[in-house]
Amino acid sequence: MASVYFSAGANVRSDLVVVPPAGDGTVLIVNSSPDPIEVILDVEGWYTSPPGSPVVDSAAYPELSWTAPGGSSASFSITDSGTGSAASSFSYSLDGAPAITIPSTTTTLTLVSPTTLGAHTLSVTAVDRLGLRSPSTDYTFNIGSPPAAPSGVTVIPGATAADLSWVPGQDNGAPTLGFTFWVMDRTNVSSPMSLGSCTHCTHFVLRGLDPTHSYAAQVAAVSAAGQSAVSTSSDFVAAGDAISCATGDDACASQDISQPVNTDPLFANYDLSGTDSGTATASPAGTASTPAGPSATTDPQCALAPADRVGSWVCDDPDTSGGSTSQPSPAMFGQEGYCSAKGCWNRLSDFEASWSADFTYGWGSTRLGTGTASITWKLVGARSTSKPIRWKASGQTRNVVFEAAMFNGAPGVAHGGSYIKGSRSYSPSTPVGSPGTTISWYPNGYSYYNNTMYDHNVVTEFSWNVPGYPGYWYLYARSLCSHTKTLGSSALYRFGSLTALPGDSASAGWHY
Repeated sequence: MASVYFSAGANVRSDLVVVPPAGDGTVLIVNSSPDPIEVILDVEGWYTSPPGSPVVDSAAYPELSWTAPGGSSASFSITDSGTGSAASSFSYSLDGAPAITIPSTTTTLTLVSPTTLGAHTLSVTAVDRLGLRSPSTDYTFNIGSPPAAPSGVTVIPGATAADLSWVPGQDNGAPTLGFTFWVMDRTNVSSPMSLGSCTHCTHFVLRGLDPTHSYAAQVAAVSAAGQSAVSTSSDFVAAGDAISCATGDDACASQDISQPVNTDPLFANYDLSGTDSGTATASPAGTASTPAGPSATTDPQCALAPADRVGSWVCDDPDTSGGSTSQPSPAMFGQEGYCSAKGCWNRLSDFEASWSADFTYGWGSTRLGTGTASITWKLVGARSTSKPIRWKASGQTRNVVFEAAMFNGAPGVAHGGSYIKGSRSYSPSTPVGSPGTTISWYPNGYSYYNNTMYDHNVVTEFSWNVPGYPGYWYLYARSLCSHTKTLGSSALYRFGSLTALPGDSASAGWHY
């Protein structure tokens, strides 16, 4: 604190003193004489750093998560951020109630546990000794339980199929996001087989059933608070008239149980066990079909305005209602470039290429965040390296995982060709991704050596969870195809042109 003293007995009629304010913006003026003084302060530049927004946390009520009602007292820790001026008090309000002031020495705030289902917001502001206030910290938590189990489960059997319907139960505070399904083969006395899930269906057609077997179907509701108890149908035999989802019935979901869902969407079509596969037959460059551009397709939800979207989605443009049309991009630094609705590929040389994309992800009409992803691929002989691999999102995320594998496939081959078994690799999971933080596949990215196939491409997937929502979002992209004229120790792979993209060159989506 800066101080100015007028000594007792001093005969001072007027004076001019220049003094800098203290670090907290205060000036102390002490008059030790018995006579009054008149002080005029001419402030040139005022203290402009109010306290920083306080840090709020709670183990009992994690931010953006769901806690069952009737739990422990709502205990929150409040900490001065340490930026700007020091906080002398905190002001808090729960759900817009009148603000209450507490001293800054109070680091734990205990409130009556909320009983109202849904979202609650604790707003906390730091106040310094001059009355300057920080921006508010809004800590949002939710009160609610997993939904009640569906009731009235009914099965209409048909020829090798069955139509399962149900009545949704109460959501218990957290809106129901969808339903997930299982089927049990009673004849083989097997464990329930996990099937797919849907976000807004009201009935589910199971196909591929054996008409000589007896089955039971199961359904459970899913919300951000968790999964309901499982409801099981009565046993049935798949015999009768043909059953399928009617054309235009958007409330009907369907799945062939002989093709169960692989919860890893990138590798859903491939057998990942065993040793390397693929046929080392010559496929000279130019003999395979070459697409005019990337073969990625846009999520159907992206054709809708954000307010009209249902369930989960990943789109390329946060500000328009439709996906982009594939078109050549401007040359980047004199190199070849090509952009589509799922990103931009660039061929930097025979031995280096890259891809990058902007994306938006959300649930229903809620836009949860935007982000960017990028990959650089390099070839050295028969070794392919993907580094750096980077990902960044504007919203809070959890469990960000990178995954990559090599495929044997020439340009335009469906599904990118055949998976080269043993080439799959993961990055460690990043537990929490703070908004705006760039996350990389650290330290060395992906690398794999193979000199037994004439054509290679490498696929890389990014996947992440969002606090408060089930399942995970993902996107992936494939490199340009690379080709070698010889195999074995003399193999030298080079990237083809920008038309040398494999089939299924990029995609995105969500899995429960």
